[in-house]
Amino acid sequence: MEILAKLFGSKVRVRVMRYVLAHEKDSFDVATVAEALKISTIDVRRELKLLENVTFVKKTTYSKQTIKKKGKQEYIEKKKTDGYKINASFVYLDNFKNLLLEKEELAPLEVFEHFKKLGKVDLFLMSGVFQGNTQQNIDLVIVGKALKKAKIEEKIAEIERFIGTELKYAIFVTAEFEYRYMMYDRFVRELLHTEHIEVVNELTLK
Repeated sequence: MEILAKLFGSKVRVRVMRYVLAHEKDSFDVATVAEALKISTIDVRRELKLLENVTFVKKTTYSKQTIKKKGKQEYIEKKKTDGYKINASFVYLDNFKNLLLEKEELAPLEVFEHFKKLGKVDLFLMSGVFQGNTQQNIDLVIVGKALKKAKIEEKIAEIERFIGTELKYAIFVTAEFEYRYMMYDRFVRELLHTEHIEVVNELTLK
């Protein structure tokens, strides 16, 4: 019971735990978590230290990839970094997955409420993390007319901070999406055939 009392001591801790659970197969450092959750590195370092103390995470060394720029060219820099990873043998791991990644917290209609006034949404699909699958290639698809893309991305960032992980998403203008579908665009076709939750669909695709 002492472990549980420590784990549920703050909202920041819960957000960090969600991030760790959503990145179960990854290694990460303090800076990566702080940037993803928009939390100070001091707070993240403190929470990860506590999570290490109760064996929820363990220390590791990994190759961190960072996108760098040289002039107009971008390149990937790999650097050996001290960080953390989830402890797969943590005694309450499955319980916390069910509790903290519970998909009912992100009910489809509640998620859609954030976006329905940001343009005429013709297609709204949720998959991936919203169905408990962090390995899927897409989490959110939004297709519509007069979409306020900047505002949509702000809302997506808010959801990311809530669930503790980055979302893989695609935003399309309806005409472009329909054209690509008619041209048998592989990416668009796969979006529709991937397991998903269909929240809104006002398209008439053949």
